[in-house]
Amino acid sequence: MFNEICIYEAKLTKLDEIEELMKEVAEFYLQQDGVIDVHYIKRTHRQKDFTMPKIILGENVV
Repeated sequence: MFNEICIYEAKLTKLDEIEELMKEVAEFYLQQDGVIDVHYIKRTHRQKDFTMPKIILGENVV
């Protein structure tokens, strides 16, 4: 099994174009041998919104 996680950030004025492109990319990947499923998830927040410290295994990571 292979999982890939990517974060794509686009200008707000280009969202429709990016969403259409992601649909085309998903269709392409689904045609490849061995690919079972492809998911793209639209975030409702932007990367700069993450201001809280992250906690990993009880340790603060800044």
